[in-house]
Parts: sequence; structure tokens; C-alpha cells
Amino acid sequence: MALRRLIGLLAVVVLVAGAWIVTRHLDAVAERRAATEDAVALILSGTRHGVTGEVTQGVVALSGTFDTEREAADVLPRLAGLDGVVRVEDATTTLPLGAPYTLTLRQGNAGLQVSGMVPDAAVRALIADRLGEDLTATVERRGGAPERWDEAVTLALDLLPSVQTGVVRLEDNVLSVSGLVATRDDRDRIRALTFDPPDGFTVDLAVSLGEIARPLSFSARYEAGRLILAGNVPQVMVPAILAHARDRAEVSGTLNTSTSEQGRRVWPEVAFAALDALVLTESGAVSVAGGRLRLNGVATAEAQADIAERLGRLGDVVLVVTLDLPE
Repeated sequence: MALRRLIGLLAVVVLVAGAWIVTRHLDAVAERRAATEDAVALILSGTRHGVTGEVTQGVVALSGTFDTEREAADVLPRLAGLDGVVRVEDATTTLPLGAPYTLTLRQGNAGLQVSGMVPDAAVRALIADRLGEDLTATVERRGGAPERWDEAVTLALDLLPSVQTGVVRLEDNVLSVSGLVATRDDRDRIRALTFDPPDGFTVDLAVSLGEIARPLSFSARYEAGRLILAGNVPQVMVPAILAHARDRAEVSGTLNTSTSEQGRRVWPEVAFAALDALVLTESGAVSVAGGRLRLNGVATAEAQADIAERLGRLGDVVLVVTLDLPE
């Protein structure tokens, strides 16, 4: 009887010891698995676009996007060398490298054009929110963006409204602004915004005062054989208008220049016709603005008929003509 009790007691001890050993083994396995998972997570936390990894029985299954081949080449061997990792199953993609890494915002007569690179959807959305989704169609996702690229892009977008015609460009760690600004305030704003660029970036400025986008207009008075000119006309038109006027009379006055495109399609035909009609009067004034030509003055009946014929050839221009006969 005593022997049976002893054997039973030993059996209980063996069972308890076995359970304890199994429990300790399972705990150790769980601890090693947790340590492996933590080590994998720590390595992947340094990836630029948040590559993820799931550990199952020593197999690390990766998904997501590596920023560059260099990043992938750094991470994969480190994962494979971890204690508890049997193998790494890599289902990631790697972005094409942008070298140099650029973003160009070009403001010109054709409107705003955007081209270049972004590292992720967040920076693309930043551009789309400010400029419109359609302008991001030519922006490509590329790897290798400098640190603080999103801050540099934000600064470039902030600068753009102050540039009348020109380019705001990021190339690697250099932000450059070149072109024309309409006012000194615009130039000063650009200087203020670029005084403290994002860390690691330098600034190259080449901006100057340009033509102001005043509404296009042209006016002239004719009296005593003299033409007195005024208005805001396209820069390229100034020599032609002055030459046309000087062929017909003595000329004085000042023509300002403008970069405005509004109504530009009527130039130079309307300006020339306005001068030709005006010098047929004995005295008068003419103005052209917003697709409308106004002429008033004193002219003979014969001159009035000639004026009507000349102005009638203009087509889509509103004519307001008020002419009196000489006394």
C-alpha cells in the first residue's frame, strides 16, 4: 500500500514537473516570438513609407513600398539575420529613384504648368489642394526625396502667387525662384518667405520687376494736327503703334505696357483702325477697351462716311461713334 502511494505521489510530481517544463517552454517560445516581432517592427519603423511585416513561425512576410533600392538592401539582410527568423518573404515594391529630385512650377502665358516628383500621396494631395487635381497629372511618384521635401513643396506653393511670369523650382536641396514680379511688394514677399527655408535647403533668387498686368486699353486725342496717346498696351505693340501714329501726325503722350491677355486678340488691328479713323476728324478722341471702340469728335460728311467704312471692317468690336459736322 505504501509503495502504491509512493508511486502515485511520484506520478503526480512527474506530471506537475512536466506541466511546468511545458509551460516554461511555451513561455520561452512566446517570449522569443515577441522579441522577434519587436525586432522586426523596430527595423521596419525606419522605412520611409512604412513597410509592414508579419511574423509567423519564423517567417517574416513583408508588404508595402521601399523608398529606394538602397533602403531595401539595408533592411532585408538585417531582418534575415534576426534570431528567430527562418526566412523573409518579400512582397514589397520599390519606387524608381528620382535623381535629381525635382518639382517645377512654371507660370507663363500658357498658364500654370507643374511637373516633377513626389514621394507619396500626401505630398501629391498637398499640391492638388492648392493648384487643382488636374495639374498633378504630370507629377510622378519617385523615391529619394530629400528630408523635409513636404515643407519645401509648401514653401514653393506659397511663393507661386508672387511670381508674375517665371519658375519656382526645387532640385534636390535647392529652391530657386526666377522670373518677373509685378510689384516691389511681391519681390519683398518672396525675400521674406525664403529668408528661413526648411533645414537642409538653400535658396537661389533671380527675380526682377516686370510689366504689370493692367487691363489693356488704348486712347488718343487728335487736335491741331497732333496725336496725344495714352493707355496700357502689350509690350510688343508699343513700337508698331508709335510708328503707325507718327506716319499720320506729330505724336506725344505715354503708352504703358501690360502683360494682360484680356482682349489681346483685337490688337493690333483695332488700335491701327482707331488711329486711322481719328486722324480723319478735324478734332476728336478715340478709346479702345474691353472689345469696345468709342470715337467722338468733329468730321465732315465725307470723312464720316470714310470712318464708317474703315471701322465697319473690324468685325467683333462694339462701335460707339458720335461725330458732329463742322460749324
